[in-house]
Order: sequence, then structure tokens, then C-alpha cells
Amino acid sequence: MSHPKLQHLVTSRVLELLHMDLIGPMQVESLRGK
Repeated sequence: MSHPKLQHLVTSRVLELLHMDLIGPMQVESLRGK
């Protein structure tokens, strides 16, 4: 049995972490560059 709600939670969490990994360093670099 699959649990769509659980799957959705896991997917959003993974996307959130990926977003932080991709956006975080870029924000740090732009702050450092100023």
C-alpha cells in the first residue's frame, strides 16, 4: 500500500533541502561580493 500523503511530505522535504543547497550558497556569495 502506498501512502500519498507521506510521499508528498517526503517529496516536499527533499525539495526544500535541495532548494536550500542550491540557493543558500548563492545568497552567501552575493552577500560576500558586496
